[in-house]
Amino acid sequence: MSIRMLMRKTRLVKGHGDLFERFSLDENTGCWNWTINKNEKGYGQVTRNYTTLLAHRLSAALFKGFDRNSRLQVLHLCNNPSCVNPKHLVIGTQKENIAQAVSSGRMRNQKKTHCAQGHLLSGDNLYYRTRGDKKERSCKTCRTKWSRQGWQREKSKRLKDA
Repeated sequence: MSIRMLMRKTRLVKGHGDLFERFSLDENTGCWNWTINKNEKGYGQVTRNYTTLLAHRLSAALFKGFDRNSRLQVLHLCNNPSCVNPKHLVIGTQKENIAQAVSSGRMRNQKKTHCAQGHLLSGDNLYYRTRGDKKERSCKTCRTKWSRQGWQREKSKRLKDA
């Protein structure tokens, strides 16, 4: 669909006639990058009647029949939060969204090589904890230190109470 045809189609939607005049086409990726108002995570925003809507959810509603009030999420196949191209958007659950983020390397903790204290997060210093179907990584050195401090606090509290 050409941009001109797209703009004609969106003018038919009440209150959103100028919606797709707010993006630029990236010819290399095919992304329709939102250029106006974006939130801190880079997602396009539209404000209508004192309500802020995410532009990619609105695009999915216009072109894919997505219910904007749905608890489902709109996933970006292109991993570009400012993209509103309906060909790059799919409807899915949060679990699917997280799985896609992990497989594409977008999870920020996935890229960490050191803990906040500067210890290496690999080999014998790596502790895995399972919560439901999630697997979390943490630093064994810090975990041991926190456990000892907690044990010391409990010990001193028991001695004080006795």
